[in-house]
Amino acid sequence: MLGQGRARTTSTGQRVKPLQYKIPAGQVYAAGENASTRRIIACFLAMAPNQSVIKRHLTEDMTNDTTHRTQEAMAAQNARDLTCGNAAALECPGGNPPLPRHTGGMSERTLGLIGSAAGGVEEIRPALIEPAIARGWRVAATLTPTAGWWLREFGETERIEQVTGLPCRVESRLPGDGRPHPPIDCYLACPATANTVVKLALGIADNQALTTLGEAIGTPEIPVVIFPKINIAQVRHPAWKSHTETLREAGVELLTGDDYWPLHDPRKKQEIPWLQILDAAESAVARRI
Repeated sequence: MLGQGRARTTSTGQRVKPLQYKIPAGQVYAAGENASTRRIIACFLAMAPNQSVIKRHLTEDMTNDTTHRTQEAMAAQNARDLTCGNAAALECPGGNPPLPRHTGGMSERTLGLIGSAAGGVEEIRPALIEPAIARGWRVAATLTPTAGWWLREFGETERIEQVTGLPCRVESRLPGDGRPHPPIDCYLACPATANTVVKLALGIADNQALTTLGEAIGTPEIPVVIFPKINIAQVRHPAWKSHTETLREAGVELLTGDDYWPLHDPRKKQEIPWLQILDAAESAVARRI
């Protein structure tokens, strides 16, 4: 029996001919328009004997189609970039303006940024990462599991990776994998929940973010700065004082007090002083030089 795919024309005007496959045992398969369909076809063909010619044509069709789609996507992106220019403030008629990208060299400073699931973490890219990049930092971001889930839902993890040029870490790497981030000059945990602060003081490292911070505290030459986004009820807990004292004794700089974060009742909204926090991280680095 004979099956036939659907012809199409690419944006460059190239006509992609449909392929016909004659399959034994009365089964008909056509080259689908998407990769998932073609992978299913390839799996069935792999089980059929003496289908080398069909497999070759199917592979050629899949390769050509992938190439055409890649070329189309690149052409569309180039057109948007030309329309939008390099200024993020300009409106782009074809979509959103291009995000600012990391373009620094290998000799620059690297900020290890840790974000946890406190309100405001959804603003971490425009409010903290992009200003840090503008100041010459390379930013390597790591998120706690819940913060990672939140930002994935918002599409922010992909945007963070785009502007930093580095993976936005949430899970630990597999054994044998290389380190995804370069050596860090300063760690900044912002925002940090009370849960993150307490676990860190107790030496609990049950996620990648806490593992990273715990190792940083054990590396005295690397400054560790933490901005706890907390409320007055959490500070009144009898264990809070001992936990913060433990971290300070270990050399951690905690950004607390009215200069950074006046304590308030739970569920009261308050703006995070992002740039003031970035200033504190830079000062911590300058004191180590």
